Amino acid sequence: MNECMKSIRVRSSVNKGITRRQLLRGAACTIAGVVVSKLPDSSAAPGQSVELADETLAFIRRCVRADGGYDPSPDLAYEGNSDTKLSDLAAVTYAAILAKTMGWQLPHPERSIDFIQRRQQSDGSFIHLIGKMDSKSDAALLYNTVQGVVALRALGERPRIDPSKTLYRFFVGDTFKKLPWYTTSFFPLFYAALDKPFPQQYDEALRAHQVRNQTEDGYLGDHVASAFHMAHYFRLVGQPTPKAKQMVARVLRDQKPDGGWNIKEPSWDVHACFDAVFILRPSQRKSC
Repeated sequence: MNECMKSIRVRSSVNKGITRRQLLRGAACTIAGVVVSKLPDSSAAPGQSVELADETLAFIRRCVRADGGYDPSPDLAYEGNSDTKLSDLAAVTYAAILAKTMGWQLPHPERSIDFIQRRQQSDGSFIHLIGKMDSKSDAALLYNTVQGVVALRALGERPRIDPSKTLYRFFVGDTFKKLPWYTTSFFPLFYAALDKPFPQQYDEALRAHQVRNQTEDGYLGDHVASAFHMAHYFRLVGQPTPKAKQMVARVLRDQKPDGGWNIKEPSWDVHACFDAVFILRPSQRKSC
């Protein structure tokens, strides 16, 4: 499954954080993320192949497990790559997002809801039970908690315990600065999926951190995936992406002759292509 999907947003008229209206205005279904309303059926969407959509749904259904989780592939010998290798919350989240986006019905969604709910801890955070990620690390806590919230949102449910306080730890002593660049858009996505205000102090800290480290070509970390998460972050909070023109120019320069994009070696073309196209599409609508 593609390792990247993501979007929505939020606030209240009383709170000084980012508003629900602002957050929802530029939302798009994209990994780490969720969509809040159904997109047009593939049969009605220009340029989309019904056959491809049917094949994708059939693949997802072959990955479903009896406990409501999803395997990275019908081939049980394949342990996954990127997110699906790191956490067993990844595949079920992406299945839920794709189904919500396309208007598909997943097999036994109630089992998937229970699968996710069972991974919530008493403090509101979520954990993975299978995966290569260090379950006690900050990156795992953030990733699993955001994925759990997003997956439940896509499945029409909410966490049994409010996980809002879970993210506080990342803004004590600037812990968020030690996280990988791909986590930046997780924060507004988390609050969006909960329909809660994105705290202004978190937004200001994360924006400054990204802008301070952005290079003249618009990228973060010399990496299309990191640049994607920056573009995704600013789209989620309803603000123009800094150095958007430079970022787009770099993306276009980096396209390979076969139409794909490299991230870094080894090449993950599907992942990189998604990231690149997301960056390019909002820019064409002048929303990036």
